[in-house]
Parts: sequence; structure tokens; C-alpha cells
Amino acid sequence: MFDIKSVAFDRWNSSALVQRLMDAGFDMDPFGQGFASMSQPIKQMEILIKQKKLNHGGHGMLRWMASNIQTKTDEAMNIKFVKSKSGDKIDGMVALAMAVGEWMTNDNDNAGGSVYETNDIRFL
Repeated sequence: MFDIKSVAFDRWNSSALVQRLMDAGFDMDPFGQGFASMSQPIKQMEILIKQKKLNHGGHGMLRWMASNIQTKTDEAMNIKFVKSKSGDKIDGMVALAMAVGEWMTNDNDNAGGSVYETNDIRFL
């Protein structure tokens, strides 16, 4: 039904499920929960929301989880969700950020390769 390119997963306590999904033929991609992995996808989510290109279809549970989110920013203005400071569950929003990050990675991977593969050499 869906053309799944890859599945992002949190390495914590997921080895059995990851192995089953790999055995089923899915491309599995570990996805960290820190600033390095989460900052760009969260920022991209914000852009997509403001552009009205990210729509959860009024899903009540996801809206509730979004209302629970607390974030943390480091000195370099990287951002991540903080489960320990959030009022309640935020797992659906974390999964959404991971999916956006995976989409960003796959979208860049399929961008056509190097500019030199599709353009002639330019002399100055």
C-alpha cells in the first residue's frame, strides 16, 4: 500500500523489532534522540507547519501529544524534544520528527547525485 523507503528507529531497546523488520525486507536506519539528529527535522517540521504543508488530519492523539511538548535548545541553537520535562506523552511527535528526518535524508539521497553528473563543466 505504501512505498516505504526506510524506517527510522531509536536504538534503545529495539533490537528484536529491528531484526524482524529487517528480515521482512525493510531498510532500517538508526535515528538518535539528541540535538545532532533531531534539530534539523524539528526545524523542518516548524517550516512545514507554517507553510501549511504538514497536516495530521485533525488526529486528536497527535494534537494532544503536540500540546505536551517541551523543548531544549543548546548554545548553537540546536533543538530537541525533552520527554522528561514534557507534561505527558510525546511519542507520536518524536516519531513524526524521526519520519521527517528520514524523509529529509531520502529526499537528499534521491536528488540526482552530484551536480557534475547532470551539468557540463563550466570554465571561468
